[in-house]
Amino acid sequence: MRRIIRAAAFLSVLVLAMGAAAQSGQAAIDKARAGYSKSGDFRAAFDALSAGVPETEADAKVKAAASGLCSDMGLAEYNKKNWKNAWEAFRKALKYQPTNAIATQYYLSMKKSFDTAKLENEGELEAQARTAEDTEAARKAQETAAQAAAQAEAARKAQEAE
Repeated sequence: MRRIIRAAAFLSVLVLAMGAAAQSGQAAIDKARAGYSKSGDFRAAFDALSAGVPETEADAKVKAAASGLCSDMGLAEYNKKNWKNAWEAFRKALKYQPTNAIATQYYLSMKKSFDTAKLENEGELEAQARTAEDTEAARKAQETAAQAAAQAEAARKAQEAE
């Protein structure tokens, strides 16, 4: 009888621990999704998800949700031409759930179309280039405005001198 009671107690603790793990996994997914939606910071969201939901997660629902989030982030990064991030997200999605159809489709397409060992985040590089161009254009505009102000001031002084 004592064995039965101990076994029941052990099972109760095990069930509670599994429920808590599933809740913490779902919390990690929710945090990663919110962070990515808010800031678009792939690395922070991906790392939070990876830390909060191990690939060995026992709860199939949590793994499916994590796989879905990875697919969503992968699609967003793919559309931004951030190939390296997209590849990483699709690979992780398939580790969580090998039957994820979207991740499988994009993973295979990228594997066929790209040298996956040399992927870059072209979207991020383009954004950095645009920022540099915008900064240079703003600097030139400030110089032009300063020159125009100096010319106007010189013209005003010349007019006062006459």
